[in-house]
Amino acid sequence: MVIVSAQYQLPHHIWVETAVLGSRFDTYIGAARATVVTPAPEGLADSARQPSLKGVPVSAWDPATPWTTTYAAFNVANATALRHIGLELREDGRDVPVRFLHQQNQENRIADYTANIIAEWFAGVEDWVSVVTGEDINHRQPVFDANVIGPGLQLWRGGKWRDGGFRVMTPRPQPLSAVFLQAILDRVADGEQPPVEHQLRRDSLGAFRRRDFRKAVLDAATSVERCLIVLIGKIEQRTGNKCTARSIVSRSNWLVRHEPSYQPHSDLNRLADCRNAVIHAGESASESDARSAVEVSIAVVDALGASRDPRQPVSGL
Repeated sequence: MVIVSAQYQLPHHIWVETAVLGSRFDTYIGAARATVVTPAPEGLADSARQPSLKGVPVSAWDPATPWTTTYAAFNVANATALRHIGLELREDGRDVPVRFLHQQNQENRIADYTANIIAEWFAGVEDWVSVVTGEDINHRQPVFDANVIGPGLQLWRGGKWRDGGFRVMTPRPQPLSAVFLQAILDRVADGEQPPVEHQLRRDSLGAFRRRDFRKAVLDAATSVERCLIVLIGKIEQRTGNKCTARSIVSRSNWLVRHEPSYQPHSDLNRLADCRNAVIHAGESASESDARSAVEVSIAVVDALGASRDPRQPVSGL
């Protein structure tokens, strides 16, 4: 069997328990069968060296490669931030497609295919990680733990231009265990996304932190509406009663009449009004409205959303 060894720098680091170091996880990157090989522990609990990959001699590795980094943070005992991984790629179980004639060579085909799809693969991984851990690790819309004020702000001080300094937020990450990391890789291998409502809740909170209040309100409202629609669908199947409501408030009112266990959030009407003003009137959202929207989203998704445990099957409508 042809095996292509590779290394991959994660677009955004992922916090893992130190027990994850020196491990191998089987998954798929699209159609390519892949073994994710984490760096090997070395010396201190939070330091690591290159993984052992088929056909790659020790002399081929750059000793300066930062495989892991443990930043100053709360809640990271026996944990580290994974920054690079090793990969062993092969064709096994699924056919790796051919794009060009020269890729009739299996090694070329696997290498080219993986290079073109790995960014999409990591996007799926980080979607699951952010939903499971509650962290905002979306490298496509990042929130940095430390950044220059401004950014790019310079101050005239002491007769010269000086950098404005740094704004530092100490993170409190939730490290992944080997069990959860393997479960996430299994879900991504099967092409399964985490529950939509949890992704929307994550995006709403991330937008609020970036002070993008309009997006925070829209994503919060959509996450809530998704939960209501799914619950309505279950009740319709169980009782035969049909819901013709088409707004958040009317759907909620229908649930009050047909599901005794359902309790609407006290700020649900405020969320609906703000969402409508943003969409239909093009109005901006205030920080107060956005904060309320995020709080409603968190409460409703926690109460009504699907499980965000990657070990459980993802259920939809």
